[in-house]
Amino acid sequence: MDDVDSIIITGESDWTIYSLPNFIGIQRCLETWPGMLVGFFPNLSDLEMNSVRSFREGCFDDEKIQHRSDRHGEVVMEKE
Repeated sequence: MDDVDSIIITGESDWTIYSLPNFIGIQRCLETWPGMLVGFFPNLSDLEMNSVRSFREGCFDDEKIQHRSDRHGEVVMEKE
């Protein structure tokens, strides 16, 4: 999936994306805004990644990245 430029997640689950196959490389945990069942991340480069080669359901990173629905198109990084 080298041509990924944006990501949409749906549902209540967090998702972790990885820059390399087999769940290695740069990883980012993506989550939806509370009360919203969708998160749109329009620019993969905003996540400081240039490719997505694997992904899995759940958060496997210490930092969660959340899309704020009131600021469509902007990525907001928040630490738990």
